Amino acid sequence: MIEASKSDSWEQKSEIEKVFRELVDSRQFTPAKVLVMVSMGPGAKVFVNELSEAGYTAWDAGQFFDLAYKNIKEL
Repeated sequence: MIEASKSDSWEQKSEIEKVFRELVDSRQFTPAKVLVMVSMGPGAKVFVNELSEAGYTAWDAGQFFDLAYKNIKEL
């Protein structure tokens, strides 16, 4: 897992990309074997698009976590 700001990680995007690439390279993962769940505010959409263009399966999961938290809180 790569930690990022909880609200908007746009300013950290370059550093997040660098850490991601280092992690993938160090473990010798190929894009076809990686699922990336991104939750980093508005920057996620751009990052997911870039990862997809590079052959990775990437999901913008930000809304998922917000909705899941809301539903769990209501229980």
